[in-house]
Amino acid sequence: MLGIPWSRSRAILISAAVTAVGSLWALFFADFTESLLSFLSLLIIVFAPWSGVFLTDMLLRRCRYDAQALHAGPGGAYGYREGYHPAGMAALLTGVVFAGLTCDSELWTGPLVAPLGGADLTLLGSVVSALTYWALTARTPIRSAR
Repeated sequence: MLGIPWSRSRAILISAAVTAVGSLWALFFADFTESLLSFLSLLIIVFAPWSGVFLTDMLLRRCRYDAQALHAGPGGAYGYREGYHPAGMAALLTGVVFAGLTCDSELWTGPLVAPLGGADLTLLGSVVSALTYWALTARTPIRSAR
């Protein structure tokens, strides 16, 4: 998927090994609860902007998707440019950058947290990505099923 020519079984084995090592480290060499909370606080940097793009797309399409076209691959209605929607990727990256700059967690503190008086605005990454996605797709027709 990322252009790495690995078989599915090899990718799964590598993923399982990394997960096992990380889990063992968190269990035996660190406070598990603290490690889990730190990890979850960093996930919001990606998932808040992703949810903004996803929910905005759902609203623009009025929840009408063609289920068969979703699985048609790059040649299908949702194939866009080799499987990537440029507006969606731009909106996601904009939201991730904003969330990263305004995140305040134990593992990462963004450079804009101090000027904002210690405010953690990570969740606003969803709003930034939603508005960006809407602005980039407002003038293009939205493909929908039905």
